Amino acid sequence: MNIQIAKPLEPLTVQEGNPVALQCELAGPPNDSLIVSWSKDGECVDSDPNYSFSFKNNVARCFISECFPEDNGTWTVSFRHPDWNSDDVTTSSATLTCKEVQIVELITRSHENEAPEPFAPEFLKKLTPQRLVEGGHALFQCVVSGFPPPDVQWLKNGEIVQSGYRYQVHNDPRSGNCSLSISFILPEEDAGVYTCIASNVKGQASTEAQLLDDDAFKKFMIEVQKQQFVGELTTKVRESSLTRKEYKKFVVTVFEDRLLNEIEFRADKLRSSLQHYSHDDDPDDEGVPDDETEPPTFASQPKSHKLVEGSTVRFECQLYGNPAPRFNWFHNGRPLYPSHRVNMSRTLRDPVSGTTKAVLTLSKVLFDDQGYYTVLAWNALGRATCSSQLYTDRMGPFEEKPEFFKSPAYKMLEARNRKIDGPPVQSGVAEKHLAPCFISKPVDLFVKQNIIARFDCKVAGRPTPTLTWYHDGQEISVNDPNRQSVVREDGTNSLLFHSVKLKDAGQYECVATNKGGEARFIVRLAVDEKSVEEPPKIVEKPPSNIPVSEGEPVFLRVSATGNPEPELTFTKDGVKKNPYYYGPVHDRPLVEKIGPGVFEVSFADGVRKDDNGWYTCAAKNPSGVDSFSCKISVKQTEPDDLKPNPVKISIPKRGTHPLPPPTPPIQMPSYVKKDEWDENELFTSSKPHEPPKFKKLLNDISIAEGNRTFMECTVYPAGDPSMVVEWFKDGHPILHGSRIHPIFEFGFCVLEFDDVWSRDDGLYTCRAVNKVGQAEVSCRMFVSGSKSMGDDSQNPIGRRADFEFPANRGLGSFNRNGPSGQPNLSEKNMPPCFITKPVDLFVKQNIMARFECKVSGQPRPTLTWYHNGREISVDDPNRQSVVREDGTNSLLFHCVKLDDSGQYECVASNKSGEAKFNVGLAVDEKGDRILYTF
Repeated sequence: MNIQIAKPLEPLTVQEGNPVALQCELAGPPNDSLIVSWSKDGECVDSDPNYSFSFKNNVARCFISECFPEDNGTWTVSFRHPDWNSDDVTTSSATLTCKEVQIVELITRSHENEAPEPFAPEFLKKLTPQRLVEGGHALFQCVVSGFPPPDVQWLKNGEIVQSGYRYQVHNDPRSGNCSLSISFILPEEDAGVYTCIASNVKGQASTEAQLLDDDAFKKFMIEVQKQQFVGELTTKVRESSLTRKEYKKFVVTVFEDRLLNEIEFRADKLRSSLQHYSHDDDPDDEGVPDDETEPPTFASQPKSHKLVEGSTVRFECQLYGNPAPRFNWFHNGRPLYPSHRVNMSRTLRDPVSGTTKAVLTLSKVLFDDQGYYTVLAWNALGRATCSSQLYTDRMGPFEEKPEFFKSPAYKMLEARNRKIDGPPVQSGVAEKHLAPCFISKPVDLFVKQNIIARFDCKVAGRPTPTLTWYHDGQEISVNDPNRQSVVREDGTNSLLFHSVKLKDAGQYECVATNKGGEARFIVRLAVDEKSVEEPPKIVEKPPSNIPVSEGEPVFLRVSATGNPEPELTFTKDGVKKNPYYYGPVHDRPLVEKIGPGVFEVSFADGVRKDDNGWYTCAAKNPSGVDSFSCKISVKQTEPDDLKPNPVKISIPKRGTHPLPPPTPPIQMPSYVKKDEWDENELFTSSKPHEPPKFKKLLNDISIAEGNRTFMECTVYPAGDPSMVVEWFKDGHPILHGSRIHPIFEFGFCVLEFDDVWSRDDGLYTCRAVNKVGQAEVSCRMFVSGSKSMGDDSQNPIGRRADFEFPANRGLGSFNRNGPSGQPNLSEKNMPPCFITKPVDLFVKQNIMARFECKVSGQPRPTLTWYHNGREISVDDPNRQSVVREDGTNSLLFHCVKLDDSGQYECVASNKSGEAKFNVGLAVDEKGDRILYTF
């Protein structure tokens, strides 16, 4: 859907220094998700203190707080949907024109019939020290009076200073304003004492100041703050003579003490005498309980500000207090009154935080507005005061526009100064052109591809040199998307490579030029051609299921690609096999590296029964991991000398006999291949972990006793190495054995039954757990009984054991009780005893770990685990106590964390006694990456 513009940008003309707003409105319902950008003359404009952008209710707005001639041009606003290409944009453009202010010089005229009486020069405003900042800007200003108008001369360390490239002298004999501007300060040349001398026929006067370094300038400012003056410097011409009023010294701390202690500022006095200028018109808070009242205290104080004339400043503070405090504002000890430039406001007391906010706003700030601003908060219980300071830079006819208020500052100042052709210097302080000189140079680089690289250098010279970069003799374009020349804050020039390519290799030359000459250096960049990193990929692998007969030789070949060459590791049922071992044939299996990234697993002498199992190969390099698994199923062969015993066959009599019912075909699991999964259902290390979800559910089964069957389901994310699958019957874990086989391969879950017994009837649950969560799916198996299979003992009645197989109980378990359900008293009770115990572990974070043990005892012991003396809950999502089919008890950690470290205790108990052991777990604090090693 296209973007329609209802009200495009309109051309505007504005006076210099005034605010202006450019506005464009879209048609249709509001859509705050659009991407809005502003540009001027084709260059993107970012938000800064002078430019602010907003987009709300389909209205895009650009607000310029102060407009200057540099803002002249064509302004364009662009709208784009987030899902669209960068070329599919809707734009609106308009022209902004800023008119420069024509400074009108004020001429003091004498009376028509009176001739002014000559008088000696006098400095009404003297020079003040300025800050010495390398590459910065300094401005000395003073005001002189006298008749005839005095001649003004500037000196630096006793030598005459004249206007030039960096020095600009402005002397106005009519207004008396004099200034010396220094741009691009060089500490070694510009440091010193600057003197302004005014002379006429009646005499001479002088004033001087220094360029101070940071420490000295800070001390000077502290001294000025302590001796701040309040008032205005007024000049009166009475019979051609000037008189001036002395500044009155104002000390803010003394004034704050007066506000708090003197009787003239008591609450009742404030309420009566200051009522006519207090901004608070709300009625007093009444009916406040005594236990809830409190005197005013500051929650936040107003901040100090530094700005230029004509700006707007806002002081605000928050106070606690009940009743809500009233406020009065003072400037250098004098009360402030509301006017067209002064606005004072107060919010109601917030019942939640208990605070009240006071705000003082000054618009179109003047130079004389600088000083201390004090707020007095008061209620019936007490008073509180706080002060902040305002620094103001003057903008007069003798001072250039405040370039530092624009962005970027130094570029605009440099552009202005380059247009100035000062008069030739004949004597005094001469402006010298210094040829460029490289202070630091980069060294040759040898880097890999697709990384960030840079050449850094520093250059000095006057005027500021311009740098140009060349690659193999060809100039690098400023529009090159991969190579960019940048300048850092400390003056370092850099050629930045966003992503190094092979074509970037070669010789680079940097040339610095100015009016004084040029300088250059050459540096080389070499790129490693073999440095492109590629994640590993297994390109050749055996099938996932390999059925073989015992004694048959098997050879498995695996080939993997990647850069750098991946390292391959092999495991069999979790036990690692060394891939670089060229051992004897009897070391099973033999894993050999036969080429780059090519390995072979061989059973040259034929497979045996103990070779049956799952074999996993993992290829790993710094860019990633790839793995696969396959299963070798060994079918045991019967020796030739083992022949079945002869069986007597009864031959039926002649006649017609019904045929037996046909045997139903045996259903086999539909194994799922890796490429049949959707892309979002596969596990990759680049995606965040997801909890398990079942894609294919279990189906109910109805089967006759003695047949073969299976249950199957699928779960994703497929390939998650932290996923564990468990099976339950009627809520009890299933003990796997020779009759029941679980299979879990790449999201495929199967529970196979070689033959079904009547006690297998029940509710079956498959539970998948990973380190993020778990999921379950269930089905029901209905087993119909058969006369051909019985559970009755074949022993004589007197020798039969007192046990029976219960129905609908956990597989692989039975009740060793008599027919009456009572325990067999003839069975001997035994206290618990640990057959195997785990050892202490030192592991990394975010991996799986487990403590394993085996315990014996009669009755079967119950195991309880403790961590640092506290019992581990069965509902703990990360730590789980499980029992394997071989009777091994385990405490499984799905994802080890730092808080899992400590001492663990396992207690096995039954009615005959108990046994326990302790084991420790240490977690590496620096091992916070997930590593999949085999």
